[in-house]
Amino acid sequence: GVVLRVDAPVWPQLCWGRDAQARVERLESLMADGAAMRALLRDELPVHAWEAALFAVCAGRALIADDLGLGQRGAAIAAIRLWSELFGVKPAVVIAPEAAHAAWHRDLRRWLGDEAATVTAAVTPPAKPIAALLVVDGIEAVTPEALAELRAMAAAQLLLIAHQEPLGDARL
Repeated sequence: GVVLRVDAPVWPQLCWGRDAQARVERLESLMADGAAMRALLRDELPVHAWEAALFAVCAGRALIADDLGLGQRGAAIAAIRLWSELFGVKPAVVIAPEAAHAAWHRDLRRWLGDEAATVTAAVTPPAKPIAALLVVDGIEAVTPEALAELRAMAAAQLLLIAHQEPLGDARL
């Protein structure tokens, strides 16, 4: 007999929670068969990178800020593959400094093989295609102008990679 009242701003939070739970359930079914999960990538990935990738996919929008040298690209690439394979989230666009493009292409080929061609690396957001998954490498170095362009993109999923302590950064 109690009337339930939910303020309008609460509904999106409830939807995000429900969506995250659905993603967790889908991932759990894949993880039941460890061989199928490992087969998503062509090369081994450390456990901490898998954990970061799984967290990013469950959250839908995430920040990967592991210690330098722990392989944030590997976690991002695993997340790209999980989004693509389990949820049909394509295309993925990686926004990164030009100096990082060679490393991105190398690692994409290492872990995705021919599927690497489905991921675009760019310095600024491309006009087309509209990214379903946007990965921003080095969020702490993004200029205010580029940040405005990124915010204007309609990407459904977002993964940020930070190479410096990001928590006090207003851009987040």
